[in-house]
Amino acid sequence: MKILQLLPTLDPSSGGVARTVLATSRALAARGHTTEIASLDGPNAAWVADAGLFVHGLGDSLTTYSYSKKLLPWLRENAARFDRVIGNGVWQNHSLAAWGAFPWLGGFLKCCLIVPVSTGPVRGKLTAHPR
Repeated sequence: MKILQLLPTLDPSSGGVARTVLATSRALAARGHTTEIASLDGPNAAWVADAGLFVHGLGDSLTTYSYSKKLLPWLRENAARFDRVIGNGVWQNHSLAAWGAFPWLGGFLKCCLIVPVSTGPVRGKLTAHPR
């Protein structure tokens, strides 16, 4: 399966989302899936080059909602290559762009696989909570 992960930044100083996307992408790749990451970091950002994964650094974003004029055209151009899209950070512009680029998946709530992760009943064990 070809999976695209979307997020505003892979900058490690941004916190857990960046680390989670990297860890999830590596785990999916280890299970035989092809994973790519699209972030709004500059293509020359150190954390893009050092990720050890296929990362599309689409350029710096504007505003706190991570707007990038390059994102929606890139998503539309590349949408057919992916079977699944994971949107990380629902209240940001990249989630809206995914909705516009993947209408064949049935709209916003179906185009982005939003899986909040938290500690489960077993201390330290991660569990996914369905919508």
